[in-house]
Amino acid sequence: MLSFVLNRKDEKVTVAPFKFTVGTEENKKLASWYTYGLQQYTGFLEYETSITIDDASSSVFLDLGEVKYMAEVFVNDQSVGARLWPPFKFDISNTLKPGENKIKIKIGNLIANEMWMKEDLGKLRTWGWKGIPDLNQYDAGLFGPVKLFFISK
Repeated sequence: MLSFVLNRKDEKVTVAPFKFTVGTEENKKLASWYTYGLQQYTGFLEYETSITIDDASSSVFLDLGEVKYMAEVFVNDQSVGARLWPPFKFDISNTLKPGENKIKIKIGNLIANEMWMKEDLGKLRTWGWKGIPDLNQYDAGLFGPVKLFFISK
């Protein structure tokens, strides 16, 4: 499940979060935000899943694999850390409990994705860009592979 807040300053409307699902419940493939039509979106998307474990006594690490550009991980609504660069690995041992556990991964991208759509590209040039940026360079998302590692104590 992905969710994000649409925020437009030029419109006087109530802004509320909305959610959409990519794929089916059985098959959710990690992909670029561009495949969702979000080339000019700057902000965060949340990826959610749940896991069931019998024994919470092991040390457990979550490795997100490839992330563009920043990530924060929550387990059972408790933040376990944030990263701005690799490795995107998190120790989630202290937040797991026997039974079902909810994992939420919040991924953020760069402001360049929204700025290049503005008529005044001069703003981009002040950040060091010349002309329209190469979109492939600013692609965003959680690409994975996402892995859990259980290490016995």
